[in-house]
Amino acid sequence: MLVALPINRFQRAATAAAVGMCCLAAGIVGSVPVQAQQCIDPNAPLTVEEARLSRILPGHTLPAPIEILQGSGMERLGPAFAAGLCGLSNFADAQNFVIEQGTALWLYAVSRAQGRLPPGTLPRSDDRALYWARLQMQAALAQWTPSFALTADQLASLSETLEEWSRGEHEIGYPTGPNVRRFIMSGFDPFTLDAGPNGNGIRTGNPSGATILSLDGMRFRDAYGKTVVVHTYILPVNYGPFMSGMLEDTVGPFMESERQRLDFSITMSQGGTSVEFDLENWNGRYHGPSPGNDDIAVCPQVLVNGMLQFQLPATGQCDIYPPREWVIYPESWTRDQPPQFITTTLPYAALIEAMTGNGIAPPPGDAWPGPGAFNVVWHTSFTEFPDCNTPTVETFNVPVPTTYRNTLLRDTFGLDIPAGHIHTPIMSHFQADNLYNVTDPSFEAWRTAIVAQARKLVFTVANSTPP
Repeated sequence: MLVALPINRFQRAATAAAVGMCCLAAGIVGSVPVQAQQCIDPNAPLTVEEARLSRILPGHTLPAPIEILQGSGMERLGPAFAAGLCGLSNFADAQNFVIEQGTALWLYAVSRAQGRLPPGTLPRSDDRALYWARLQMQAALAQWTPSFALTADQLASLSETLEEWSRGEHEIGYPTGPNVRRFIMSGFDPFTLDAGPNGNGIRTGNPSGATILSLDGMRFRDAYGKTVVVHTYILPVNYGPFMSGMLEDTVGPFMESERQRLDFSITMSQGGTSVEFDLENWNGRYHGPSPGNDDIAVCPQVLVNGMLQFQLPATGQCDIYPPREWVIYPESWTRDQPPQFITTTLPYAALIEAMTGNGIAPPPGDAWPGPGAFNVVWHTSFTEFPDCNTPTVETFNVPVPTTYRNTLLRDTFGLDIPAGHIHTPIMSHFQADNLYNVTDPSFEAWRTAIVAQARKLVFTVANSTPP
């Protein structure tokens, strides 16, 4: 049986958002509101991610991110944040304001996804507005000209604070006691935003983000009569926050805690196929060469004799280096400290046997020939560099990058709990004749099917793991 978590924290979100919106005059969505013109410099430079807010697709008059925000009913949150910056008179007030507004953004997105706030014209399952509203707030910070002295380090601190609080990291807390089982789960921001004709990948969402928004705060009774309490958070598709310890700082306290110790820890992201969920067996320490949403690749391939090759031995940030306050390892590069590969402890046999796709309508064009929506696969692929003195690789099946830090923390604290990574099918299947509209029935059907099956996988993890 599923029951709702007490909603006082979600009521706070609705109240904070309403307060912010009441003070914003109507105007062109995405422009600097009248109240913010005194302290926002629209000519100040933006980051690569923030600059995408202005991308207009062919045949449209508004940028695609603004259309998404309008459709979600969240178009006023960013401009209201910009207006609020103008009333601040010192750094301490700015910190409090950013925490308040970042928290309100996260809780607003969760409340909308779970039906406690109006969804707008887009389905409440649409995850994309959270990403774009956060970027509007980050852009406002970047273009803010405060009335008081603000150092570059202080501004960077405010930006980091906004990231943390708007991603749900500080809204996590669990009941204590033997009858509670504590479940934490992460999703990811949309990515591949520059792909496609004229950059129409900017329309994409991430089904893992949609899934975790639907689950945050949920309680359900499992097959063993225990109450499972689920909390979620959303991660960026950039290397910098991971290198600074965003995941460890979020999950670590609850793996370390005695009274609120986790019983389940899952990371989930969109994978590389449209026909299956991959239960990743191997979590690898080596970073891939792909850039993040900020266009930064910390381990790009290098030219050797005119050919792009992997960097060996590992240099720079090619290998994952967790924060030393969480994981102990040598100062100098060591091949297996931390270990290069860590395995999942998810109950993959039960997740496959549960046939979680049954009863879920396959979306248009779904190529999985089996019953229901999608196949669930124990994914044992990995890529190995047998000799650190040569870039030659050995590939076993097809490599798919996965999340490493979650299972490393599990082993660091010696926990015997289900922990691992799940890749979802790809969500962004628009109708063939729709190149530039931000939604259509096919796109919505794919998200609906993936999220429905992802939720069933979560419940199966709990119900198939004895306390």
